[in-house]
Amino acid sequence: MVASALFLDGPARLGLAMAVLLATSRLASGHGHAELLRLDRAPLHTSGRYIVDNVGERVKWACVNWYGAYSTTHVVGGLEVQPMEVIVDRIVDLGFNCVRMTYSTQGKVYNPPIDDEYLAANPHLKGKRFLEIFDLTVKMLTDKGLMVIINNHNSKSGWCCHYTQDEGLWYVPGYNESTWIESLVFFAKRYRNNSMVVGFDLRNEVHDYKDTHLTWGDGDPATDWALAATKSGNAVLEVNPDALIIVMAMCFGMDLRRMKDAPIRLLYDNRVIYEAHNYLEYQVFDNISKVIAPWNVIRNWALLLIVACLIVLCLLRSVWINAGKPRPPAGALLISIGLWVAFFAAIAVVATWLSAQFGNNYCSVMVETDIMPWFTGSIIVCILACLLILLGVLRAYRSSKAHSMRSASIDDESEVTVLTVLPPPSEESPGVTRELSKEEAAAGASEPWVLADAPVSEQPHAPTGSQKIVRLHAPMEASPWLSPSSAESFAEAMDSASTAGTVSSGGQLGSLKLSDGGSASAEVNIGTAPTAVARRSWGCVSCCVSWRRILQMAAQGDRRALGLRSAEPDGTEDRVHTQPWDLGMYALLQSSILLILLVMIGLLLYIMGHIVPTYWWMERHLDGLWGFALEEGHPYTAPVWMGEFGTAVRGQYWMNFVRYLATRDVDFAYWAINGKKWTEGEIDSMDGSFTRYDHARWQGEAFGILDESYKVIQHTWKYLDLQGLMPSPATWRPDGYPCSHDFDPSCGAR
Repeated sequence: MVASALFLDGPARLGLAMAVLLATSRLASGHGHAELLRLDRAPLHTSGRYIVDNVGERVKWACVNWYGAYSTTHVVGGLEVQPMEVIVDRIVDLGFNCVRMTYSTQGKVYNPPIDDEYLAANPHLKGKRFLEIFDLTVKMLTDKGLMVIINNHNSKSGWCCHYTQDEGLWYVPGYNESTWIESLVFFAKRYRNNSMVVGFDLRNEVHDYKDTHLTWGDGDPATDWALAATKSGNAVLEVNPDALIIVMAMCFGMDLRRMKDAPIRLLYDNRVIYEAHNYLEYQVFDNISKVIAPWNVIRNWALLLIVACLIVLCLLRSVWINAGKPRPPAGALLISIGLWVAFFAAIAVVATWLSAQFGNNYCSVMVETDIMPWFTGSIIVCILACLLILLGVLRAYRSSKAHSMRSASIDDESEVTVLTVLPPPSEESPGVTRELSKEEAAAGASEPWVLADAPVSEQPHAPTGSQKIVRLHAPMEASPWLSPSSAESFAEAMDSASTAGTVSSGGQLGSLKLSDGGSASAEVNIGTAPTAVARRSWGCVSCCVSWRRILQMAAQGDRRALGLRSAEPDGTEDRVHTQPWDLGMYALLQSSILLILLVMIGLLLYIMGHIVPTYWWMERHLDGLWGFALEEGHPYTAPVWMGEFGTAVRGQYWMNFVRYLATRDVDFAYWAINGKKWTEGEIDSMDGSFTRYDHARWQGEAFGILDESYKVIQHTWKYLDLQGLMPSPATWRPDGYPCSHDFDPSCGAR
């Protein structure tokens, strides 16, 4: 029977042929078929998480959607290319046991005639109206032993569904709530004597629309979907007490969490079934793999980012070690960390706010539950980062104030700044010492300087001529190093220069000319120092050299050029001096903090790249949204019917989702049997916008089980996967048959 159903157009490929043979053998042995409902076992009701017949045995819905009657054609698809009976027989042959039939409220109200072009393969149906053909379709399905679920898909006939459409509400202009309920009651009366019409799907994919945000159980008739479902469900039961009432989850069928605290209660017990829908786009993380890049690619880029950042961090650490492992001022460190954390937290605030704005277009419930906690958390982190910045500013202010008090104390004690000129180490190197007056030192120095190593009286006198090293000692810091062109010219310049205090801290690679405006001048090559020697020099000299120059010279191992090592006067020891915290070192600090944060972000992406594509993640996600209702023994326990799902690619999303349906043994209805669709536009996969065509047209249905001929199975792997879901318990296995990308491009993609 299935051998005639599985046509392979074109040259048969080995992989597909193997799959077809496997499918045939499965069906021949009785596998892959859903059990048809026996008439004497109707009507159905619910028991815990299952749908059961009138003797209490489970009836698993393994359905397929046959759509079209809700659109402007007002008739199921395929009648233009195949007789109705052929398509119905194909549904039975493929092993399904029920069909979800969709209609629009407009179609019921106006009962329009059907254009002949939509009935080309069924001439006996030409000239008939919507209701007549709908009745004939339902009758043929039920006569073949298939259960039927009637679904109110939309109010206005046409394409559905997008968040920009008001069809997410059960009432729209021209078709109010009463009209919607009347249409459901109409079909409930019409088919109440047909026991194979087992349920009524009250509304398709309810969602927010503009400023109307749906609620659950708050009593507002304009927004309370639970109230509307209860009202319409009871209206159906009043005319058809045996019917099952199917209530759509909120947010396009994604979210059933509000039901947990307020399950729907109807006139008759054991009548409620909840419905969920799922497509790849419904999971944000799966949608990332479709729109941006597969998670394995994201994972590889994240790993590359981590490695690159760690390499640069190792280089910066080498510079820091070579600089004598200087500790940054506490205030500056706190400010730096706070600024970077605040920067990334601000990005998170903006991102979550934009997500919330978009989410409010269709699902304020999910925004409130899932996005707003992240938004609030990002704001809290941003506030804490700002407090850290404030703490750093206060710490820096206290440090600056302490230095000022220390300088004033030294000034009051009439201490002087001492400049010692030392020659290179040699046996003939006497030193020369010259004392600067307090007034001279105060002219530009940030604080007075005193000789730290030895009393002035003990300093030797130095001859003139050769290259000299000038050392200045701060009261509480290590010594900076200066290299003048000659001791004589430097001393003369210091005697008369009005800029005597402008000698910078060391720590910058460059030179500074001292001049008194006349002939006396000296060129000073700046070495290193722990802090700024003068107020004016920090901005002038430090800005001349960037941290990249420090990195370059550190990589070359030129420690003397950096001023980090110097010969002792006796020539016996090579000493390391601490690099000062000038602009170059601050740039190094900022780079280090940024790289550490990037490593953390890369690590997060790398971990997510491993976790998100896993079944564990999918299971956790769906259990939280609606799978909890399948847990027995709770007040909210009820059957959950997966009323729509579909794909054109057998990738990670599909494998995980089918595994979930199999593990939970979920009732389902695949979207769809159709091989073609009458479409009025298309959705942009990047921004979600809907572009309407000038004229509606037929297009191939990528998710369809059959192709455009309504004869050939479009994707054999899909059919085999669905076969594994049909029995109870499900028999699906991820490695149950070959599905290679080499044989079928739709295998093993996303």
